[in-house]
Amino acid sequence: MRGRGLPAPERSVRLTSVGQAVSFALHALKRGDADRACEVASRLVRQAPHDAAAWDVFAFAVADRESAVARAAARRALVLDPTRTLAVQTLALREAHADPERAVRRLAKGLVARPAATTLWILLTAILRPLPMTSPFAVPERRAVLLDPGNPDGWLGFGHWSQA
Repeated sequence: MRGRGLPAPERSVRLTSVGQAVSFALHALKRGDADRACEVASRLVRQAPHDAAAWDVFAFAVADRESAVARAAARRALVLDPTRTLAVQTLALREAHADPERAVRRLAKGLVARPAATTLWILLTAILRPLPMTSPFAVPERRAVLLDPGNPDGWLGFGHWSQA
């Protein structure tokens, strides 16, 4: 991340609410502008330190750059609001390689809080697929596809399970 201030173009953007700032940061990430997403998310947590959505998007935005900072931010988001799906994703992705069963447990807790979170079902499947265990979730992609039939990641994962 750049120094303490925002770059000149970012200063001209007026973000009047937490929701608007979260949306702006997520769109920046989708466009591949991680610098802008990180800067907006960083500014957001400074301005709204008690808002779970701020910590949620901050954790997600910095995850690839500062893993320890992202984990701490995700934990804070979940303390403030256990339904924050980006925080659950951030932590599960960081845990998946070292301790996949812990990542599965984390996703299961996230799905209890938000059972319709398609992205969590898809991530759960991606983590379960290489493990030598039977899914207790009855093919998570099936649920992801039913919840969001327009999401190609759910269909792709469903196809992978069908080939096994």
